[in-house]
Amino acid sequence: MKSILNKILLILLLLMTIFNTGITIYLIKLYHETKLTDLSILYPKTSSKIYDQSGNLLVDLSSKYTSFALYEEIPEDLINAFLSTEDSHFFEHNGIDILAIIRSLLVNIKEQDFKEGASTITQQLVKNIYLSNEKSIDRKLNEIILALKLENILTKEDIIASYLSNVLFGGKVYGVKMASKYYFDKELMDLNLVECAFLAGMVQMPNYYNPFTNIDGANTRKNIVLKRMYEEGYIESSLYESLILEDLSLYLKKGSINENLGIYASYIDYVEKELNTNYNLNLYKDDIDITINVDSEIQTYIYEIMNNKYSTFPDEYLKAGIIVLDSKTSNILAIGGSRESGLKNLNYATDVLNQPGSTIKPILSYAPAIEYLNYQPQTQINDEVYYYNDGMRVNNWDNRYLGFISTRYALSNSRNVPAIKLYNLVGSDLSWQYANSVGLINRDGFTHESLAIGGFQDGFTVLEMTNSYIPFANSGKYRNATSINYLIKDKQKLEIKNPYKQVLSIETAFLITDILGDVLKGTKYDITYTDFGSKTGQSNYDYDTRMKYNIPANSTKDSWIIAYTPSITVGIWCGYNNLKNGKYLDNKTKDIPIIMMKMIMDKFSGYNEWIEVPTSLKIMEVEIINGLIYQKGSKKGIKDYFYSGFNPLSRENLDYDKT
Repeated sequence: MKSILNKILLILLLLMTIFNTGITIYLIKLYHETKLTDLSILYPKTSSKIYDQSGNLLVDLSSKYTSFALYEEIPEDLINAFLSTEDSHFFEHNGIDILAIIRSLLVNIKEQDFKEGASTITQQLVKNIYLSNEKSIDRKLNEIILALKLENILTKEDIIASYLSNVLFGGKVYGVKMASKYYFDKELMDLNLVECAFLAGMVQMPNYYNPFTNIDGANTRKNIVLKRMYEEGYIESSLYESLILEDLSLYLKKGSINENLGIYASYIDYVEKELNTNYNLNLYKDDIDITINVDSEIQTYIYEIMNNKYSTFPDEYLKAGIIVLDSKTSNILAIGGSRESGLKNLNYATDVLNQPGSTIKPILSYAPAIEYLNYQPQTQINDEVYYYNDGMRVNNWDNRYLGFISTRYALSNSRNVPAIKLYNLVGSDLSWQYANSVGLINRDGFTHESLAIGGFQDGFTVLEMTNSYIPFANSGKYRNATSINYLIKDKQKLEIKNPYKQVLSIETAFLITDILGDVLKGTKYDITYTDFGSKTGQSNYDYDTRMKYNIPANSTKDSWIIAYTPSITVGIWCGYNNLKNGKYLDNKTKDIPIIMMKMIMDKFSGYNEWIEVPTSLKIMEVEIINGLIYQKGSKKGIKDYFYSGFNPLSRENLDYDKT
């Protein structure tokens, strides 16, 4: 018996050794692959300025980053306050606090959630500068590795100075210099201990602890920091007892800073990305004058929506991404990327991939069928029991099959069977050739028919999906969406190459728009004062996810709408990214994207902008019999658009009474 037990223990020890060796090899490999680049952005000296198309200065990044504070400029009380609350072992560890990580890991395993992060000041700095706020194991590992590398390059004094110069103190306030000026109208060196304690405390939840809107919460948080400073030995008991009685409001005096950083944060984040991707420029390193395509009125309104000024969102957990484009130019007029304030938040409009649901149907099925197979709005499709190539049955959203229906009805009522049939008839190669031409790349790497109804694993960003609809609104012409109007670097205007491409015929673009005008027709969300097309889309949770989190079968994972008029195109996604909060979209909240679309359209889309009917199309009255298009008989027919050369079937030899 003892021999068997020893063998079992030996096997377990061997397995643990193999596991630990594998983990060690993986971490070493990750360490060498993870690069720490652009150290200069830790000490920004940019003089970049961002202007709107009228030449108005929107954001002066030099005013943000000239607020960099050297270690010698920072009051000792402020450093001690931050160390007490954020990282009491900062001057002892090498970038990570192993004991804190273990404690945090145990809590997270117990809670089955990322409740605690155990981030040192060094980790917080690399996250703020180089990474996003996404909660994932990969991001955490990158954060740890970058922190270890940074500690080998910079002194502790440089690290904490850079952290305090870049940390967010509310939607528009970055760095302790700017915070000192904004909340107290003081120079940094003039801060007293109460003010230092407040600033150290508010970074945990900067919007919640804003003293101008929540003085009670700010005072409570200030006292927590003072208590930690007392416990860490930075202040005496008598001083602590007296300072907790001090009311922060006695010191508040709002100073002036660049208010636009909050409103334009999501937009600026994308400008930074586009500069780097398309022009190999760094917004925070190169000195550039940038004129952007933003519409300040629309951007401000989107910012207000995202911050729930109009009570659109039911809670703080619901995420959203909003894009507004100029339908003629693909210029990005507004971006709502995050409901959190500040720069470098996870941008749900431009960076996050989501399943597109039925919004993909016009792209992969209907536009190609009209363009390449000469389908017309009244071409009939049999909505019948149908199977994927792998034998799985295709279901419609209402679990019904309607028989022969028109292409118009199939698209406007979002039937799944017709969409998959058309995808197969066109052929996946040709369908994806068109999708690629409007900026959609199949990241999944396979072409299963379920993609035609939104069954993606990775999907697309809101920006990608919104821009893919531009040809429908713009007579078949496509252009890459862009935030940048023009650039001036070293006093030279840089040429921006972004040509238009004719990816659809004007007839196809018109017919798709005419059909998509039926989607919300007659509802309270219809736009009746101008030409208008829209497509909604939803995706559902898989069975295992529903069982794990006790989610009802009729709940929605992703809710979309893409809508357009001749002047603007709007794309909106909403969803919950953390099911552990017990939140999901139900029959009411899944309509939030449609509600927001209507708000934006009614405020900013043009009136009486009607798309001219192509001369090659004409309205005819026909009769549908057994799935075929016949000449109109004695009964009332159906009026719709047809190509001029189309001739419906003759009624000769048709026994009308028997049909």
